[in-house]
Amino acid sequence: MNQKNQMNIKEKITSKTARVGIIGLGYVGLPLAIHFAEAGFFVTGFDIDRQKVEKLNRGESYIKHIPSSRLTPPPLAFYCHHRYRQAKGDGCHNYMRPYPTNR
Repeated sequence: MNQKNQMNIKEKITSKTARVGIIGLGYVGLPLAIHFAEAGFFVTGFDIDRQKVEKLNRGESYIKHIPSSRLTPPPLAFYCHHRYRQAKGDGCHNYMRPYPTNR
């Protein structure tokens, strides 16, 4: 990444205009997506499980300790993609693929 792009990303993060992509909306990814959204960022979540994505888009949580009230968009948007390449065209500035720490 060149210096101009680094500065541009820093400005976007500081101004909260950076778009964040979370790949995988499991018990690590969904709380992470919510955290960024509550901090003021526009977040796009991706998962291969279409039923999970449909439930999230209806504002319904599938994780017991996360109340559905925390899923109210905007700035949360959820999409079902079976391949990472399909997600890349969404305009996100940063992608995260969270993993549980116990593996």
